[in-house]
Amino acid sequence: MSLNIIGYLTLIIIILNFILLFAVLFFSHKKINWAYVFVVVSINLWSLSTYFYNSPSFLSAEIWLKIVYITSYLMSISNAFFVYTFPSRVNIPFWKYIIPIILTIIPSIVFLLNTDYVIMGVTHVEGTFTSIAQMGWGYIVYIIPNVLALLFLSIYLFRKSTRYLGYEKAQLQWYLVGALLMFVPIVIIDYLFPIFLNVTSLYKYGPLFGIFFTVSIAYSMIKNRFLAIKSVIGKTFALFLVSLINLLILLLFYYVFRNYGFGTSLRDLLVFLVLFALLFSLSNIYLTGKVSTWIKRVYINSKIDPEVEYNNFTREIGTKLLIKDVTESIFSIVDKLLKIKTIGLFLTDETNDVIQYKNVRDIEAISNRDIEGIIKIWPSTFNNRVIILEELENIPQDQITIHPNLHKRIITFMKYNNISILIPISKGDKLIGLLMIGFREDFRSITEEESKILLNILNASSLALSRSLLYDKVNNFNADLQNKINISTRELQDKILLLEEARRKENDMIDILGHELRTPATVVRINAEMITTWIKQNINKSDIESFSKLEKYLHRISNSIDNEIKIINRLLASAKLTGNRLELNRTPVNVISAIELAIDGHMEDANDKNLDIKFNKPDNDKSFPLAFADKARFQEIVDNLLNNSIKYTDKGGVDISLNNDEKYIMITFSDTGIGIPKDKLDQLGTKFFRLDQYTNESKEVQLVRPGGTGLGLYVVFGLVEAHGGKIEVKSEVGKGTKFTISIPIAKNQQEDIKDLSLKGNLFDKIQE
Repeated sequence: MSLNIIGYLTLIIIILNFILLFAVLFFSHKKINWAYVFVVVSINLWSLSTYFYNSPSFLSAEIWLKIVYITSYLMSISNAFFVYTFPSRVNIPFWKYIIPIILTIIPSIVFLLNTDYVIMGVTHVEGTFTSIAQMGWGYIVYIIPNVLALLFLSIYLFRKSTRYLGYEKAQLQWYLVGALLMFVPIVIIDYLFPIFLNVTSLYKYGPLFGIFFTVSIAYSMIKNRFLAIKSVIGKTFALFLVSLINLLILLLFYYVFRNYGFGTSLRDLLVFLVLFALLFSLSNIYLTGKVSTWIKRVYINSKIDPEVEYNNFTREIGTKLLIKDVTESIFSIVDKLLKIKTIGLFLTDETNDVIQYKNVRDIEAISNRDIEGIIKIWPSTFNNRVIILEELENIPQDQITIHPNLHKRIITFMKYNNISILIPISKGDKLIGLLMIGFREDFRSITEEESKILLNILNASSLALSRSLLYDKVNNFNADLQNKINISTRELQDKILLLEEARRKENDMIDILGHELRTPATVVRINAEMITTWIKQNINKSDIESFSKLEKYLHRISNSIDNEIKIINRLLASAKLTGNRLELNRTPVNVISAIELAIDGHMEDANDKNLDIKFNKPDNDKSFPLAFADKARFQEIVDNLLNNSIKYTDKGGVDISLNNDEKYIMITFSDTGIGIPKDKLDQLGTKFFRLDQYTNESKEVQLVRPGGTGLGLYVVFGLVEAHGGKIEVKSEVGKGTKFTISIPIAKNQQEDIKDLSLKGNLFDKIQE
């Protein structure tokens, strides 16, 4: 097997074709077009058979040449089906075009395989990557199907191209560029040279042109936004010219070196290389700039040079202060460069994202709320990038990175308002506006270069827009300020009136609640006691047994009423704590008496559960300090804590102890109850929190449902805090809980009575 550079390049191109195929399959965001797979595989089969034809292995060169011809038919069929499905199907009868191709291919293959009129003989040039074929008159029969395929597919593509606009039309254009770069050289090498010049030694170059086709198709299937074909062709031509000129320089220098006195010594070679490097570098720097400029002026930017227009634009907006003038400059350059007249610009207030300025041209009325909604979600949804309608429409459902409903809403909004592009306007990291651009009259897609131009225009404009908005604000500062002061003053007055009305209603409600709830309950309790006393005084001895039963029920009524009164008191106390309406009448209070009174009141509950209540009086009980507290509220604290300990204890009892330091009296309630989980301790004292059901992991603690409002400890914590004290809780599940409260000691000097009524900065209260 003999190879030269062409053979190696053929193998490399085959590998590259497969790499591009896998890139499209794995990285394209569009639905896989299996006809594309068929095309790439057929091109590689044709290239590989051409390779073995010029370097025969396994089979003779003549058989490989027949395989080359058959795989060329396969290329025609695969391209036909690809053209039918790419970029999408249209309502044009495809069978009219494919059937003639297939009908000519079948007899051509039979003729090729069974006669010697197509290939009369093949000679492989030993030691080279070249085989030479002698073609017969039947070669015309071979080329007829491929020529028909080129003709019919060209007609079909032309008809199909009239059905496309924008993005799909750009995809089709890239296909045509790739097809021309591949098939035109192949037609010349494989058809024209053999027929008119009887030259077949150039077959080996055909596969080299396949890479242009596979690259252009892969590009059109992976990319969302394309480069301008005109720009690509122009830059490619510029590169070709520069390379050609450099080659001529190299040949000229070599000619001089060989014919004008240079020898073959190392010194002469080094002198040659240094002189050539200097001349090559200088000429290349000069030529690259000149050729690129000439191509841009003559071919790419034959009418308008975007760079020149952009430079003029940046200088122009730098001198403008009025927002309308800056906006009109933006509209003008967009129209000049892109030929789009439909355009709108919306700017928001940087503090509240409300539309502050808008200017539209050839756009129907758009709701400010719609624009504000888009601007609000833009940074988190689109990462401040340009949004093109065609891109959104071509994203598969499973690759949408935002909520599908939001994706559809953006597309619907753009279609309804004839918007093709949405471009964010930013100031630093802050999104301050949105530029909307419509469609061209011919509905051509926005190219990647044009998209970059738009971004550059807006980047240059953002500072001018911000400056213009600031200029308008300064001009209207006094009027805006006075208007805002008037509005704020009215709002403040309204809030003060509402606040005063709310406070009045709250006070009335608390007073009514206290009267309407406690008074009936108290009356019921007193009457129950009076009935009990009257029956005791008037009952006969024979009715004592009946009275015992009746007394039991009356006792239940009294207990229930007492419980209801306690609940009402807690509700009212919690309401006052929540509304900062609690007022304390603080006086010296005997702590020991308060505790003993609480024990007497709860002894019956403790006896019902066989619990012991132990009060460890201090040794100095006669001279023990007095607490500085509201007597009724302090008694409420002690009652609630003792009641809580009894409620959550099933066996054992409750120990109460006293201690003091220079400032505080410490009262500790220790029980042997079920305890409190550690993760619940920080929730104690919050409103409506109840330890109404839990059990430890070892299941040693039974399920507890004691009931209650969840306000007892909330009131305790609030009252202790209101007295300037503090409360500490320690607990272990299954072993019990210890509550320790600290209450200030009553001293001889005058104490400030704490008033929790509404005080402080009225304006701060309004803002709450």
